[in-house]
Amino acid sequence: MKLKFLSLLIACVTVFGTVTVMGVSVVNPEEPIDTSVLNGPLDTPAPDESLNITGWPKDLGDYIRSCPIIFDIDEDGSNEIIQGCYRNPGSGGYTHIWNEDATNVPGWPNTMAGDPSCSSSAIGDVDGDGDWEVVTTTFLAGQIWVWHWNGTLMSGSWPINFGYFIRANPLLADVDGDGDGEIIVVAADPDNIYDGVHCFQHDGTLEWHTFIENCQAPPAAADLDGNGDVEIIMGAWTDTYVLRGSDGAILDSVAGGSHKGVCVGDLTGDGDLEVVGAASMNARAFEFDGTSINVVWTRSAGVNLGTYGQASIGDLTGDGTLESFFLNGPDNTIYAFDSAGNPLSALGFPKQLVQGTPSATDPQSAPSIGDIDGDGDMELMCGSTSNSTGAPGLIHAWHHDGSPVAGYPLDPDPTTTDPETECICTPTMTDLDSDGDLEIMCGVNKVNRFYIWDYNDTYNEDNIEWGLFRHDDQCSGLAKQAPKLDGIALPAFVEVGETLLVQFTAHNPDNMPLRYYVRQVPAGASVNLATGLFSWTPTAGQLGTYKMYPFLTDGMRQDHLVWNIEVVDSTKFDIPVVDGWNLISYPIDVSGNATGVLDDSLRGDGTTTWDIVQWCDPLTDEWKSYADFKPSALNDLAPVDNTMGLWVHVTAVGDGFLTVGTGVVPASTNIQLFAGWNMVGYPSLTQRQISTALAGTGYDRPVEGFSAAAPYRTTELADTYMMTAGEAYWIHVPADTIWVVNW
Repeated sequence: MKLKFLSLLIACVTVFGTVTVMGVSVVNPEEPIDTSVLNGPLDTPAPDESLNITGWPKDLGDYIRSCPIIFDIDEDGSNEIIQGCYRNPGSGGYTHIWNEDATNVPGWPNTMAGDPSCSSSAIGDVDGDGDWEVVTTTFLAGQIWVWHWNGTLMSGSWPINFGYFIRANPLLADVDGDGDGEIIVVAADPDNIYDGVHCFQHDGTLEWHTFIENCQAPPAAADLDGNGDVEIIMGAWTDTYVLRGSDGAILDSVAGGSHKGVCVGDLTGDGDLEVVGAASMNARAFEFDGTSINVVWTRSAGVNLGTYGQASIGDLTGDGTLESFFLNGPDNTIYAFDSAGNPLSALGFPKQLVQGTPSATDPQSAPSIGDIDGDGDMELMCGSTSNSTGAPGLIHAWHHDGSPVAGYPLDPDPTTTDPETECICTPTMTDLDSDGDLEIMCGVNKVNRFYIWDYNDTYNEDNIEWGLFRHDDQCSGLAKQAPKLDGIALPAFVEVGETLLVQFTAHNPDNMPLRYYVRQVPAGASVNLATGLFSWTPTAGQLGTYKMYPFLTDGMRQDHLVWNIEVVDSTKFDIPVVDGWNLISYPIDVSGNATGVLDDSLRGDGTTTWDIVQWCDPLTDEWKSYADFKPSALNDLAPVDNTMGLWVHVTAVGDGFLTVGTGVVPASTNIQLFAGWNMVGYPSLTQRQISTALAGTGYDRPVEGFSAAAPYRTTELADTYMMTAGEAYWIHVPADTIWVVNW
């Protein structure tokens, strides 16, 4: 049995009633619930799967009622796991960040002092400095905590303490168009002071507060009307609202809401976004045209969908439209609808996960959708709670046609004797250890352990329909694939006065409108927000090393690269070459292996190529060589430098130059000459006659230099010949001496 990373998972979230598209026949919503999943054996994965990787499961000793995010928070090239834990009353909850081997990342965990509860986190750049922050809220005391990636508390008013419930996770969205994420939280205050939606800047400054009674569901963010601005969509208990992101103004509302929150996606593929949610007994989809809400469809579920639970949307059936899935808390049942709102009865929905009374009626779990078995079709995955008969909570999975996936339902720990295990947190699926295959991870409540299963199936990020609790790291609730910056070879240095142009591009399969930034840019550097073209011409006063962050956002989601670049006051040098053998040198103080120093593609146009480099060691009279076609053991040429003359066999002349760089031309260079012939370079940009340049060395025979027309490509040079940078020479001295080139 193999799992891939596109499963539909149900875990910890509060989402508004959601609906999905499928194209299946309309069925009476009152028809019986499919309970077949309850009666099958508790299968385990096939024996070719490794159930646990080193360090896992991890015993926490604390309740787990929030969902993980997998993210390279410290930019070390390896993913980390961000997970919250719920402490016993009297102490604060924790936000953990673990390495893939289960060790703590330095600076973590962090406690939310005075409140045992905590939400799922959101990750993003909230202060515009280019690196990442972690935002977590707490339930009972209504706290908002913001930390830098290294665990230090963000400067400003943090933590903010409402004193009343923040039941939902935070949301990050760029509502003011400055490129970083503002912090959106919702609160439910019995005193009606903090009720509603709040928007904060990175320092805790309140941007706006919109009063809405009894907000407990997670909000969503999207550009619903296509005008380039972000709207915030909020499902409260009685109504559902669309807010203008920039100031929180209520643009419109529609009667009916829920504690499940809302999801946003293009259900039918017509280019328009729909908002899917629950409203009392109904599932519902509506559009917003910039002025008013237009209900697309409303369908009865036969039960009250407005209570606790979670929802998600994605193309489970592969028909090109989106289906909607609701995990309903009170009956622990999944209800599903196609893009037109028709119940997916042909696939066996509704599907009841728990017989009897569920141990938890407020699951924080959103169904996830993705290909978990590598066959190219989507699967649906979710977790369930234990029940009144003592059955444990399980992880469930179904194929795109509604049939159970072999090996499921899965008992996270068949060895435990605790009958009250609760898989109420979203089982996240990703490639944690970057080995190209799939990992599934989930916190299990009551036994209070975090589990990771390592599977052999290939991981493909493009196959994820809804892979996280609120779809993405910023918790947008938007069923559009998050755009990612393309990985490109970023230059490691730039010369003073050189104009550096770098074109950033993105993997953007859903064609989202994008804005490009570069964080921590030095003076004079700029990037075109629309095209991603970066330009910089550093000045002499900007010598040094810079760390910049190329950054991308679609207003809801974020991505960045890390770019270290050095400004150098240096010279590159073009060596004239002809086809075949050339006797050359270079004047700048660059040394290293011939393959690196003489690589024309690094500082030239890459059109000049060679295959052999040779040098004669004057101490031993032995030839040393490097050839790209020889085994490494036969290549004995030591690192080359600017004191050496080199025979280079050019295979393609290209633009006529072999470009070397970067470095500086030294003010003075000492070249050791040994008695006899020496094959040397000329480390100076100043031409000098041989007699003047070699004065004091005692040279006693005519100097020989390169001539393409000569039989052996060398010729004797007159003492009046002007020695020139880029050329190399044979010099004969009667005794060991030092040639000082100081001009």
